Amino acid sequence: MILPVILLSASVLIAVFNKKLGYIAIAFSAIVFAAISVLSFSLLHAFWLVASISWAMISLYSLSYDKYGKWLSALLSIMIAGMSLVLTANNFILFLAGWEIMSISSYFILGLNKSNESPPFLFMAFSEISTMMILLGFSLAYSETGSLAFVHLSSSLPLDLTVMGFLIKMGSFPFLLVEWLPAAHGEAPANASAALSGTMTLMGAYGIVKMIGISPADVQLGLLLLGTGAFTAFFGALYAHTTDHYKKLPAYSTIENNGSILVLFGAALLSPNLTIKYFALVGALLFGMAHTFGKTGLFMISGLVDGESLSQSNGPRSLTIDAGKALLTSSLSGLLPSLGGVATWMLLEITFMLAYVERYTLLGVVFIISGIVIAIAEGMATSVMIKFFAFSGAFSLSIKKSNAWAFLMGIIVLLSGLTASVIVGAIDSSYIGSAPSLYNYFIIFSLKSSTSTFGGIDPLYIGILIGAFSLLTVAIFGRPKARRAPVWNNGEAQGEKYTSTAFSHNIILMLKIFYRPTHYNITKNVFWQFLYFITRAYKKLTKAVTYYVMNSSISTYMLYMIMLLIFIIIIVSL
Repeated sequence: MILPVILLSASVLIAVFNKKLGYIAIAFSAIVFAAISVLSFSLLHAFWLVASISWAMISLYSLSYDKYGKWLSALLSIMIAGMSLVLTANNFILFLAGWEIMSISSYFILGLNKSNESPPFLFMAFSEISTMMILLGFSLAYSETGSLAFVHLSSSLPLDLTVMGFLIKMGSFPFLLVEWLPAAHGEAPANASAALSGTMTLMGAYGIVKMIGISPADVQLGLLLLGTGAFTAFFGALYAHTTDHYKKLPAYSTIENNGSILVLFGAALLSPNLTIKYFALVGALLFGMAHTFGKTGLFMISGLVDGESLSQSNGPRSLTIDAGKALLTSSLSGLLPSLGGVATWMLLEITFMLAYVERYTLLGVVFIISGIVIAIAEGMATSVMIKFFAFSGAFSLSIKKSNAWAFLMGIIVLLSGLTASVIVGAIDSSYIGSAPSLYNYFIIFSLKSSTSTFGGIDPLYIGILIGAFSLLTVAIFGRPKARRAPVWNNGEAQGEKYTSTAFSHNIILMLKIFYRPTHYNITKNVFWQFLYFITRAYKKLTKAVTYYVMNSSISTYMLYMIMLLIFIIIIVSL
């Protein structure tokens, strides 16, 4: 288990002397890591495989991308080495060491962009809060068991505290209020952004899975994750839809994807039997897998673009880039037969399956509401990916150069979706005890119990049907012909460009209660406005109390001191 960490640590030294050799060393180490994970393909080891594939592709992509001097390669090596330590750690100390290594190195990577100084400090502040929450949870686990290893706990409090720390790293509610994740991930170099959004947030999901496996069931936490996840997914998609920033759009989409993963974790904690719990955890893995591969590819594309605006981007166009972009965005849109489509089906399936199972209880209502919110969020995510695809120069007639890495990530996403049933069948279910197989003849089943089926899906069959009908359509009608017309912009001068902001205009008006658009269609963050309101109200309250207490009246001072003394006596006596 320690071999990948050693190899990745050695790549740091290599990168200091030669950055290209450093990237090659990272890719080699990641391939070794992937091979080791396949040998014992359990639920936890599947996270190893997903991360290592992403690291290998990012490293190979970086060979032609990195123009940031000699330090980016070394810092990226350190960050990936830290994440590998998180994945392989068998005790709390090693896990925290890896967590801090990946966070601190990310801070320095963000600092390479000297044009904006606030994102590195904002990132580091939230990273340290995350570490403190995880440290507190691990400390309670140690005081309970007397062991630093990940052994079974009798209390759910360590799980609750560590989950809060992992939620921070995933940029989930309430930590999305300050938008630190899009600010940080949007300012990093493209290869680092791919690692940050694609795999670092995956470390949070991995930490939650690891702690769920050693903790007793916690219904309250399950409800919290269900509500938090649905809320996060909805608002992540909402703000992704309005941004025009080339890299912040996929960063907001990361928040939306992480919210969906949290819903699956909440469903796992609330599931009445091991069968449904296993289905939820496998769904969370596939969702994390689709997100990691999808965001790795999208940030690779963003590194090829000059400028930050979707509407004014100027980057290389080629058939491979457009095809890769189509595959990646279709997966992140939740469309079948891609891996994202399979994961989205599992997400919606479990919310409505649990709504049916718990139909005679109040919990059933909670599940149906969560399912509706998630369905809306996934619909918004589809619109977001259409926007990214359409306004990032897709199918341009100008072919400048090709880049195959994003296309390969798209192929990985497609093949993973077509063979998702095989992946599900290969995962060892011993993580949660004995669980029935969810796979049979390329069909993934959703089971209400070990003997009762709720539904099923066959991604390979869907892929074959789509391919066959597409080929048949082309054979009968030929290639589709593009119809071009002059741009019309509300009757104004011809030739004006239809922008991504105009694309979002209808949604902004329909949901203006959230967006709060100005006269010029500039949206505001309703969360920030709420925080400002709370801050101003608190300031007025404290000012009024201060003026009342500190009013130079000896009787007021005496009353204040007597009340404070009584309060202290009550607290001490408790």
